[in-house]
This record gives sequence, C-alpha cells and structure tokens, in this order.
Amino acid sequence: LTIIWKEIERNMRDSNSKEFNWEEFEKAVSFLKSEIDRLKWRDVIKAACGKKVLAFNKDTTEAINILDMWIRENLHFLQREGLTYEGRINEFGNFMEKQLEKKFEHKDLKFLPVLNSNGKSQSSGYPDYKMGYKKNIIYGDCKVISTKTETSSYRSFYYQPTKTGKVLEDAPHFLLVFIREGKDGNNPPFKIVDYKIVDLYDFTVSFKAEFNANNIETFNLKELSKKT
Repeated sequence: LTIIWKEIERNMRDSNSKEFNWEEFEKAVSFLKSEIDRLKWRDVIKAACGKKVLAFNKDTTEAINILDMWIRENLHFLQREGLTYEGRINEFGNFMEKQLEKKFEHKDLKFLPVLNSNGKSQSSGYPDYKMGYKKNIIYGDCKVISTKTETSSYRSFYYQPTKTGKVLEDAPHFLLVFIREGKDGNNPPFKIVDYKIVDLYDFTVSFKAEFNANNIETFNLKELSKKT
C-alpha cells in the first residue's frame, strides 16, 4: 500500500512530464480499483505518513482520563458556547474544537501546536489535536453528530493524504465526538447533549478511488452537438 500510494503521488505531480511512468501508474490504478475495500486506520496512517498509530498505554490512557474528566466537569460551558454558534453546520465541529482548546487547562496535559511536515500551522485536515503528556504525544480529531444520525450509515469521517501531513510522530489516536440534539433542518442553535471519546487504534475505514473535474474542465470541451 505504501509503495502504491507513493507511486501515485509521484506520478500525478505532473502528468505531462517526460518522466511520468504510465506503466507504473496503470498498475497502481488497477490495484486500487480491484483490491482495496476496507483498511485499518493504522495501516492508512503508516502508508500516508510513515508513522505508527500506537495502542494506548498506561500514561496515554491516563491523559485521556484527564481530558474526559475535564469535559464532564465543563460540559455546561461547552453547551453554552455551542448555543452561541450561528454558522454552518459543517463548521460547527471546528467551532467546538476551538472552544475546548481555549478553555482547557491542566498542569501536565497540554494542547500543542499542530504543525504540518513543513513546520507550518495548518488548521485543515486530520488531526485537529496534538496533545503532550509525560513525554507522550497523542493525536485527536473532533466531530459533531446528531442524535438522529448517530446510528445511520451517513459518512462522518474523511481523510485525504497530502504531501504536508500533520501526523509526524508515532502516537495513539482518538476521536472526540460531540453529540448534538437532533432536530429538523441544519440551522442553529445547536445544543450539545452528550459526548464520547473513542480509540482509533482498531478503526476501519472504507476506501474509494475517484477522479474528478470541475465544471470549467467538463463543460468547455469540444462540443459535438450541432444546434440549428
């Protein structure tokens, strides 16, 4: 998987280059089309970033317990902050993520800057969080789901490997899920009613190979229809 991923990334940098290896690219596409369906998250991160998703140990579990206790004790604050949000539903998770980071305080567990492989701050993309505890690093992501869709097959997690990824160390990974009150429509206010923290070590994700184009590229092609 790692070799295939790197080959696609290398070849797709410039499809017009004389060095573009079409034979290897065709093999890569054939592999993606026919052999990949479900993947362990830890294998995806290893292939995309070259880093291991570690199982939680005593210290990192202790760190999650600290975060869990803080959220329980401050859930009313987070609920109040959530009710002030007036933006789009698909940005609500980012809003809640920032409220938690701004308010959270602990002498040993710290939120650290999430930098990409170029050493630059990057808010978009996985993961949202990088936490430090007793010389351990823990990566986390924040999502919001509705009580109406909690058990549905609606897609709730998305990851796109890039050349400037943010997973730079071997570490455990977790997902912080805020559960909002289900109601008709996706307009504010959004009321947080519960939360959960889940371990991503045994997380399994689906893979879909896709090529796409925008309207300009699609609808400005040579026209074959003749209008009279």
